Amino acid sequence: MGVNGSTAMSRELGNELRLRREALGMTLADLSQTLGWSISRTSRIENGLAAIGEIELAHYLAYVRSSLAETLELVKFRRGRDRGYWVGSHGLWLEDSLSSLAFHEASASATICYQPIVVPGMLQTEEYARAMISRETWRTPESVEHCVRARVDRQSAVIGGRREFYVHEQALRVRVGNPRLMQEQLLKLALAVDLWERPDQSRSAGRW
Repeated sequence: MGVNGSTAMSRELGNELRLRREALGMTLADLSQTLGWSISRTSRIENGLAAIGEIELAHYLAYVRSSLAETLELVKFRRGRDRGYWVGSHGLWLEDSLSSLAFHEASASATICYQPIVVPGMLQTEEYARAMISRETWRTPESVEHCVRARVDRQSAVIGGRREFYVHEQALRVRVGNPRLMQEQLLKLALAVDLWERPDQSRSAGRW
């Protein structure tokens, strides 16, 4: 397969492959030799710079000991790589790494977010996030905590780049949880604005 250029989807797929290889303790050189590929080609695939066919993908996943269900899920994901927009559903195969959204946020050079009703996930306190996610009554307690942790991880994973948040006043007035929770959330927003207004943080902005 030839080079097809880097896309958001190919980078996400490549990142997932790399994580699986590293989790197994296998080096890039070792896997490349096993697959009969050059180190350069394997590296380009893992960085989303080169295409990988379905059979090649299955071979890769077999050598990093992925299950049949995980392999089928990633093959399905690969088929949607050229759909031209970012919207993806996620099963269990992403639970050991950041969600798709977190991956693209962390690798983006700029992020612009508008929220008219609630505080953006990137600015939520852990308790605010837990209260919001708990409203989804179909979730188990374990699922709620997993989602809360993923949301907190999103915040710590984003380093650098320009981040703009446009938050409507209504989002600050809608009460989530108890008064103490809301007070802590508003304090976090105030501290975030103070941080962004510093000279060394000029690439970030917050507006509401």
